[in-house]
Amino acid sequence: GTCPGCTTDTLLPGLDSEGQSICSDCAGYTRNFTCSRCSKERAPYRRGLCEWCSLADDLDLVLQPSAFSPESAFGSALRSHLLEAARPRSIVRWLQNVQVRDLLSGLARGDVDATHESLDQLPQNASLAHIRALLIDRGQLPSRDEALARFTAWIPMKIDTVRAPESRDALRRFATWHHLRRVRMSAEKDRGATSAAHNAKQEITVAANFLNWLGDRGTALSSCGQEHIDLWVSNGPTTRYTVRNFLTYTAASQLSRSLVVPRRTVKSIRRVDKLERIEMIRRILDDRSHPTSHRLAALLLLIFGQPITRIVSMTIDDFNLADTGAQIRFSDDWIELPPAVAKLVADHLENRAPTMTRAVDQSHYVFPGSRPGQHIHRDSLKTALNRLGIDLLGTRNTTLDELVAAMPSPLVADSLGFSYSALAQHESFQGLRFERYVAGRYSD
Repeated sequence: GTCPGCTTDTLLPGLDSEGQSICSDCAGYTRNFTCSRCSKERAPYRRGLCEWCSLADDLDLVLQPSAFSPESAFGSALRSHLLEAARPRSIVRWLQNVQVRDLLSGLARGDVDATHESLDQLPQNASLAHIRALLIDRGQLPSRDEALARFTAWIPMKIDTVRAPESRDALRRFATWHHLRRVRMSAEKDRGATSAAHNAKQEITVAANFLNWLGDRGTALSSCGQEHIDLWVSNGPTTRYTVRNFLTYTAASQLSRSLVVPRRTVKSIRRVDKLERIEMIRRILDDRSHPTSHRLAALLLLIFGQPITRIVSMTIDDFNLADTGAQIRFSDDWIELPPAVAKLVADHLENRAPTMTRAVDQSHYVFPGSRPGQHIHRDSLKTALNRLGIDLLGTRNTTLDELVAAMPSPLVADSLGFSYSALAQHESFQGLRFERYVAGRYSD
């Protein structure tokens, strides 16, 4: 940065009496901070070399780019990309992982094909997932929805857990023709297949457990009766009720009788106190001890009732910053943000945390993840918001209650990207539909 003492733009390794960072000359340091190879003044990292030159040496050992190798173009391109990292020291530490070094070396030599099919045959771990994301981000692998890919690979493994051949065939048809098709459709949408795959896995898992439960009682699916259903749902967790879709599918496919799965009665729906929600908004705006990313995500939940899956996938194109303020959109409509929230948005977009292997300004996501080209994982954001003391479901329900109380639910739905039926339930919770009908202010 710029030294406040001599206004030189250089390395600032020292501190003045007021705690400001200053250059080595103003600090009176005699140590040489110039890299012995690139001759740039940078913090020394290893044997007189700066971080970037140290990283270059490590990459040469791993990738071994050679002008005589047919794979040199691949290795050289990857080497150049990693040298553009915002935090080269992170890449140096990353390369100390044996799995990372072996996979990168195999790709550079051509021992491992740079294809999704080839990578899918390797043991799946965090190192491989990160390198796959890196190659996709660089354009060396075609983009794909990883949630869909993982779900597709998961299906045959789950089917194999069912013991009876007849039952395995029924589950295979349900997983492939009912769920996989829907997950693929979700993958084609902007928000991806993560939520759809998660829900599908739950239904398929419950169906597999049900089929094995029947098998333990010597009953085939085609012979299953209503007494089996009643016993199944009454002697287990509430997730057992999700077997309904499986039995509806098998009945329509003439694989089972037409059976009735009773609907689970929800005793209560979590909500937080209205004043507690307002106080949380005030606290999040004022408390600067937490990262701006966590505070902004919390406000998107507290003010607009947005689900976590939508928040994590928002892009910078969903915000419009101007000198007079900021706007946000969740559908086709732009919404003006309050000044305090607009300032937080501007601060966050200017200082988004960098990812490990590339500069963050190259990411189009509002909340970049640790893997190149990907947004933060929804579970990571859930954990962060829970640490802020936010009841995610209760807060979201209360927020939507307040929004439909302030304006007609169709307007809220169109502006915030919700379905009419979902917000109608929040209207009914407060008796607003009946109230507006009587007053002549609401009509279907």
